[in-house]
Amino acid sequence: MLPHNQIAQIGRQDFAAAYALAELNLSYNRLYSAHIHRLAFRKMKRLEVLDISGNQLTLLPAGLPSSLQVLNLQKNQLNSLSPEQLVNLTALKELHLAHNRLRISSLSPGTWQELQGLKLLDLSYNELSYIPPDLPESLEYLYLQHNRIVVIMPEAFLTTPNIQVITLRSNRLLAANVSEAAFVDLKWLEVVDTTGNPEPINISLLQARRWIPTQPGPREAARRR
Repeated sequence: MLPHNQIAQIGRQDFAAAYALAELNLSYNRLYSAHIHRLAFRKMKRLEVLDISGNQLTLLPAGLPSSLQVLNLQKNQLNSLSPEQLVNLTALKELHLAHNRLRISSLSPGTWQELQGLKLLDLSYNELSYIPPDLPESLEYLYLQHNRIVVIMPEAFLTTPNIQVITLRSNRLLAANVSEAAFVDLKWLEVVDTTGNPEPINISLLQARRWIPTQPGPREAARRR
């Protein structure tokens, strides 16, 4: 646990002997992408949780271990994502990317293709204009609050049949730009939060008891705690 220090770089040998380390917290230091060696994590074959939030990263670190289950990169300066940056992260269950500078144009095609076990994706407080395409089928929790989303197309959640919670709070949605068809086939959906948009969003899914246009439910609240 090394948060809130003044660590400014990670060299190739800094964690060379830390092969048994399961969790590493480097949040709120002074790290830049250019100052993290591309082989810095090569020996950490058992690392499950990596927290590098609150730094100055513009890119995901290279060579992240395939054992990772939780990756926290919120409150950085990330402005792009590509499949190459997430390669081999097939065990990843949670990816936290809130408070960055991500736009739809900065997400390369196939970005999520390696993340076949991802359950939670937090993209809140970014600059997205619509739902990112081709999200992983395994996804259950999707946080998109405080972006710039203006439309939800019928195919928005076509690749995420297992989704349970979607937060769209405080975007730029108008009722006419939200397709009910996007939600119809989501049989596990429990919470959709659309509060704080320019006008109320009401979708009639009462027969399935799946649409909640007010506040997040207890499961989401417990998850976020």
